[in-house]
Amino acid sequence: MAFAWRLRPEIVCTLQGFFAAKPTDNIVSILVGSDIYVYGKYHEFQPIVRETSNDTPINYWAVAVVRADSNIRTLQDLQGKRSCHVAVGDASGWTVPLGLLIKNKMITPELCENEKLISSFFSKSCVPGAQNLGVIDNTSTSTLCKQCIGDGQEHHVCDATELERYYGNSGALRCLVERSGDVAFVRNDVIDRYIDGRSDVSWSKKFRSNDYKLLCLQGGQGNVTDYEKCNLAYVAGPCVMMTKDTTDESRKDAVEFFINAGHLFGGNSTSFRLFGSSLDDSNDVLFSDKATGFTTLPVDVDYIDILGEEFTELAELSDYESCKLVANKSCDCVFHYLVTLLQTFMFLLLCFN
Repeated sequence: MAFAWRLRPEIVCTLQGFFAAKPTDNIVSILVGSDIYVYGKYHEFQPIVRETSNDTPINYWAVAVVRADSNIRTLQDLQGKRSCHVAVGDASGWTVPLGLLIKNKMITPELCENEKLISSFFSKSCVPGAQNLGVIDNTSTSTLCKQCIGDGQEHHVCDATELERYYGNSGALRCLVERSGDVAFVRNDVIDRYIDGRSDVSWSKKFRSNDYKLLCLQGGQGNVTDYEKCNLAYVAGPCVMMTKDTTDESRKDAVEFFINAGHLFGGNSTSFRLFGSSLDDSNDVLFSDKATGFTTLPVDVDYIDILGEEFTELAELSDYESCKLVANKSCDCVFHYLVTLLQTFMFLLLCFN
C-alpha cells in the first residue's frame, strides 16, 4: 500500500517487535501510556510524532467507575472490594491504580511483588494477563483472575486477549456492569462509546448514566461523563517513537512518512482509511479511532514531556525494575551500615583491651 502510493521511506511491519531488530535498524514503534514510559526509560526511544484529532493532540483520563448506589467515596473505600482491570501493565487499568495505592501508602511495596500488593488490597479481581507473570504466586494468580470469565466455554480465562470477555477497556467496563466487580479502572473514552445505548452490544444496555459514577481522586463522586474534572490521572494518547541514536535524516524520513500517510489515508480517503474502527468493529486497532492526523514533535521532546510528571511518578512507583533498583540500593546501604557498625565495635574492643 505504502509503495503503491509512493510513501517513503519503506517501512517493514513486524509482530516480533524491538527485541528482534538488528542493531543497524531504525526502529519505529507506535506506543501508548505505560509503553511510552518503558521504551523511553529503558530503551532510549524518543517521541517523534503524536496523533491528533482536528489538530489537537489526543489524550485521555484514567478513571474509576463505580455504581451510583455504592458507598465508595475514596480510594481507601476500595479496600476489600472486587476490581475490574483492563490488563496487566495497562496505563489506566494497572499503572495508575497501583501507583496511586502505593503513593498514598494504602499498600506498601514488599519485595517488588506488585501482584501480591494488588491481590492483598482487593478481595477478588479480573486482571487479564496476571497468570503469565513469572513473579506471581498461585494465591495471587487465583485472586487476580477470580472474576475473569474467559470465552464462555471455560477457556482463555484471564488471557490478555479478546478471547477473555473481560479484557480491554470495554471488557473491564463489562465486568462492572455485569456485577463481577465493584469498580472498573478504565480509560474515559470507553464511557462515551457505551453509555446510554450508544452501542448495540447486549451488556451495554444496562450501562446508564444515572446508575454509575466516577470516583474522584480527592474523594467524592462525579457524574460518569464528567471525567475531565473527576478522574485519577492524565494519560497520554498514542505516540510514534524512534530509537534515539538514529540519524537526523532517518528521523526526518520517518516523520514525513507518518505526516504524509495521515494526509493520504485520513478521514476523506475512499481507498483505505488509516483511522476509525476496523471491519470487525475492533477499536483503536493501529491508531486511535478518533484520530484525524499527526503532528510533528520538536527534537528535544522526551518521554516525560509526553507523559507528564504526574503519570511518570505513578509509572515509577509501579515499575518492577525501578523497585528492584531501589531495593538493591537499600540492601547495600544496610550492608554498609552493618559493616561500619562492626568495624566501630571491633575498634572500641581493641581500645579497651
